[in-house]
Amino acid sequence: MLVVVQHDVDFQHHCRVPNCGSAGVDCSFAPVRCGNKGCEVVFSKKWGANHDATCPHKVVDCTRGCGEAMPRRLREDHLARECVLRPVLCPFAALGCDAGQVLYKDLAAHMDAATQPHLLLALTRLQEQQQVLGEVGATVRALDGKMAAFGTQIAGLTAGAAALATQAEASEKKVLKALHDEVGRVDAKAAKKVSAMEAHVGAELQQVKRAVQDLVAKETARTNAEKSRR
Repeated sequence: MLVVVQHDVDFQHHCRVPNCGSAGVDCSFAPVRCGNKGCEVVFSKKWGANHDATCPHKVVDCTRGCGEAMPRRLREDHLARECVLRPVLCPFAALGCDAGQVLYKDLAAHMDAATQPHLLLALTRLQEQQQVLGEVGATVRALDGKMAAFGTQIAGLTAGAAALATQAEASEKKVLKALHDEVGRVDAKAAKKVSAMEAHVGAELQQVKRAVQDLVAKETARTNAEKSRR
C-alpha cells in the first residue's frame, strides 16, 4: 500500500480522503459488485463506468436497430443468426436471381413476389442440366462402342498369340526330333568307325604276334643248331 501511495500521485488507484473507510465517508474506491445479471465482477466504484462499457452481461440493443435487446456477449450471434435486419442471399441467387442480398424480414415477401421468375430460372437450369446429361450419355455410349471394339481387337490378338504359341511348340518339337535323329545317325557312324578301327587294330596285332612267333622260332632253331655243332 505504501508503494501505491508513493507512486500514485494522481490518486488513480487510491483515495485522497483520510480515513475514507470511516462511517459516512463516500469513497470512490469502495468495492462494489457489478449490477448486471450474471456478472460476479467486483471493482472500485471509481471504475464502474469503465466496466459497464465492456461487461459481457450488460443488456444492449441490436446495432442494426431491429428493436431486440440481449446480453453484450450474445450480440454477435444475434447479428449473424437472429436479427431480422441481417442481409441474406436469395436461395435462387445461384440460379441467376438478380435480387442478390435482401433483408431477412423481406425474404418471404421477395419469395412470394418472385415466384414466377424463380420457377423460370429453375426450369432453365433443369433444361441445361438435361442437355448436359444428354451430352454425357452420348459420350458414354461412344466410349462403350470404343470399349467393345477394343474388346474385339484384344480377342483377335489373344487368338493370334495362341496360334503363334501352337506353331512355336510344333516347330520346337520338329527341331528337337531332327536333332535327335541327327545324333542317332552320328552315333551309328561313330560306332561303325570304332568297329572298323578295332578290326584293323586286331588284324595288325595278329600280324605282329605271328612275326614275333616266327622270330622266336628262328632264334630257337639257330640256338639248337649251334649247340649241335659244338
